[in-house]
Amino acid sequence: MKLFIINKDEFENQFDNQERFKDSDRGSLNSNQIHRKAYNILSLSIDIHNSIPLMLTPPYEDGDGIVIFDFITKKEDIYYYTFSTTAK
Repeated sequence: MKLFIINKDEFENQFDNQERFKDSDRGSLNSNQIHRKAYNILSLSIDIHNSIPLMLTPPYEDGDGIVIFDFITKKEDIYYYTFSTTAK
C-alpha cells in the first residue's frame, strides 16, 4: 500500500520551510513525519475498518494542529490524496 500526495511540492514547501521553526519552541513536524502519520491513519482505517477515509488528519504541532488531506482516488494499491490546508 502507498499513500501518494498529489500536490507534494505545496505540502513540502509549507512544512519544510526552516523559517517556520525559527521562533518555535513547539514540536513541529516536517513533511516526512506528517506523511508517515497520515500513512498510519490510512493503513489502520483500511486494515481495521475496511474503509478508505475521505479525509486524513494527522497532527503537526504537538497535537495543537492538524493537516488535512482529501481523498482523490485509488488505483490498485496506491491511494491518492491532496493536501488541502491546516487547522488548529
